[in-house]
Amino acid sequence: MKNPNYIGRTANAAVVAAILAATHVPAYAGTPLSHGLITAAPDVTANASMFEQAHYSEPMTQYATGWTDADNLDAICEFLAPSLLPSGELYEHTLYPNAESFLSDEADDDLRPIDSDFKTIEITESKQRRSIPNRGLRIVVDYERVKNTPNWQQLYTARIMQRLQRNAFRRKYALGVAAGAAAALTWDSSSDPDYDLANQAKLCGDSSGIAPNRALWGLAAKLARFSAYGGSNTAKAMAGRSLSPEEACSKIGLDARVSESRYQTGATKTAIAGAKILLFSAYGQSGEDSSNFKTARGVTQQGGRYAVYVRQLSVKFWEIVVECYETEFCATTLGCRTLTIS
Repeated sequence: MKNPNYIGRTANAAVVAAILAATHVPAYAGTPLSHGLITAAPDVTANASMFEQAHYSEPMTQYATGWTDADNLDAICEFLAPSLLPSGELYEHTLYPNAESFLSDEADDDLRPIDSDFKTIEITESKQRRSIPNRGLRIVVDYERVKNTPNWQQLYTARIMQRLQRNAFRRKYALGVAAGAAAALTWDSSSDPDYDLANQAKLCGDSSGIAPNRALWGLAAKLARFSAYGGSNTAKAMAGRSLSPEEACSKIGLDARVSESRYQTGATKTAIAGAKILLFSAYGQSGEDSSNFKTARGVTQQGGRYAVYVRQLSVKFWEIVVECYETEFCATTLGCRTLTIS
């Protein structure tokens, strides 16, 4: 049996590759039109202004902006990688100056001698400036299939939004898995999952100087915890069973969420988070704080987060395109841990 206290670090390359494998869609290259075909949005850069003026749909854009997935993926994306204030095509963020936040040469190094000035400390700062990529998907609709369907444009806009938000969560989750120091834990009837979690949070704090404030659970990790506490009738097990993962995490200062979202590749549906727990820090919309992960969002030419375009391609075929500007990044790996539960 695995040592329940084993702690190590891996690149998690295979896991990350598997998570991201199905986020890619074929690029548009004059693909033969067929109903329900989804591809990456065609490149209309040369005539972008004319395309947007002619085909921009304000009603569909408002619908897309207010649309919410049944799994509330947008909220869990914000939980994992809070968004910066919307910007243009570029964003800037500070690499967290971890060591300098904890320097203390001596307890009295802030004491000012008479006739002398205060001691000067130096704060070094590193900033990165990056561009925000344009993302989007298109879907082709055969009017004969939808002519008797009320609000068919909303229906197909929602299908694109579902794909975009699921991709966004998978990218952010893969970023977290790759960044975290890896720890493998075995939870059985002799284990104490909540103590293990508290100990891992302590190790996060030892690394970064700041205890993590959030935990993202996969569904299999949640079930492993229930199974461990359900294996005996001790007072410890009964107390553990009485708490949900969210309640147990709140006892040690962690705001927790459980992700039950799945994605499909071929005929197989796979849990995005699975048997892992991410411990990390996340705060507000500043690019200057010590959050592990952030999301940078730009605005479309119309000034919103999303823009929807609708146009007729031929006598019977219509196209709906949804675009946005978004990327995620890791500001610091310090204090982030990826727990794999078995």
